Amino acid sequence: MAIAAASLALSSAAMAGGFDPNVINGAFTTQDGGPGNTLTTVADLGFFGAFGEVICGTTGNMVRIDYESEAPDKGQTSERNVKVQDKSQVDIHLVVDTSTASFDSDQIIDDCKLGASMSGKANPGPDTVQSAKAKLSCDLGKDFKDMQDDQGFPPGPEDLGAIDSLCSGRKDVKIDTKNGKLDIRHDGKP
Repeated sequence: MAIAAASLALSSAAMAGGFDPNVINGAFTTQDGGPGNTLTTVADLGFFGAFGEVICGTTGNMVRIDYESEAPDKGQTSERNVKVQDKSQVDIHLVVDTSTASFDSDQIIDDCKLGASMSGKANPGPDTVQSAKAKLSCDLGKDFKDMQDDQGFPPGPEDLGAIDSLCSGRKDVKIDTKNGKLDIRHDGKP
């Protein structure tokens, strides 16, 4: 719904002449060198955002973490760079899907910081992306208690165990479920 509203706002701004061809405009997706780590950086007619997804494991035995900032504290674009910064609220969607654990929670977390930047080029044709970086740091409460499913329950021991085991050993994802810490790094290319 929020993306549809943003698209409508972008269309209205474009018709009003808000487009600047000298700065990067658009949505640009990059893939980190590691498995299942994507980032989309958006700078479009005054709308800024950063949307990421990390997948630990494979279908049927996985943990998926989506994060997004649709209304960041700060956003800026130039001919070669886009920067997005959110120090107040980030939407975290956590899905655990294994044979022994199943959990799905989508929460706006106040104790989260997200910084994303993209290098590219404003061109006469489509703008291009060369690289992108992001850093997400969140406190999800001890045992991830701030992440609650539709019935208001936090992840159970099986869910926490799946998160710990499937995401362990990755350099781009650091999770401490006991203390509620989530850190994701993205260093991507198109």
